[in-house]
Amino acid sequence: MDNNEPITVITFLWGDWCNGWGTEYVMRMAGMLERQMPVPYNFYVFSDTWSYSNPHLELPDWIRMPNWVLQEMPGNMKKLYAYHPDNEFSGRIIMVDLDMVFTGNLKPFTDYKGIWCGPGNLGRGYGLAGGGLVSFEKESCEGLWLLGWYYRNCFQGKERFFYRRYMPETVDTWQNVAPGTLYSYKWYVKKYGLPEDCRVVHFHGRPRPHEVRDEPFMKKYWSFPE
Repeated sequence: MDNNEPITVITFLWGDWCNGWGTEYVMRMAGMLERQMPVPYNFYVFSDTWSYSNPHLELPDWIRMPNWVLQEMPGNMKKLYAYHPDNEFSGRIIMVDLDMVFTGNLKPFTDYKGIWCGPGNLGRGYGLAGGGLVSFEKESCEGLWLLGWYYRNCFQGKERFFYRRYMPETVDTWQNVAPGTLYSYKWYVKKYGLPEDCRVVHFHGRPRPHEVRDEPFMKKYWSFPE
């Protein structure tokens, strides 16, 4: 990848996600990226219904919607389209779930130049936590699409189960690459508060960010573009 080539940032909005909050989540993600990304980037939304919760909202020109619908890919397995050999993307890609909250400069994450990195175990269970925040080199990871398509009906529509089954134990995790920068909300921040060096709060499951939006750190960081 050319060091001057912008990073591609991809997020995902399916249906009436979070009971009508989906469009607002996209806007808040755009705001967080605007403030915390230290390098040039292009922001894309993979969506089957951008304006479901607000049909009168115009699509901002900094968000692009690829013209596709993956009807046969169940649930969040649709995210694996980011690896598809024939999609429009190349080079460094960062995939981020809408319920991630950026609380600091993302340089530790944009500095990553390896093949694939994602969040490891966040508090319970084992192996990879899933695909909440993944950085990968597109050309090296295209085989994940073919593997995911072949086994698309084997993981209850959850890509984190796919990653745990098929990603080798040697893949990078943010806990090893950028220790002390990514924390689980429900297993750490909720109990102990926001660590000083935290850059990303990982909301997985409940609560969702909008359900704790009155917490001081959420009022400060989970906000719209300026």
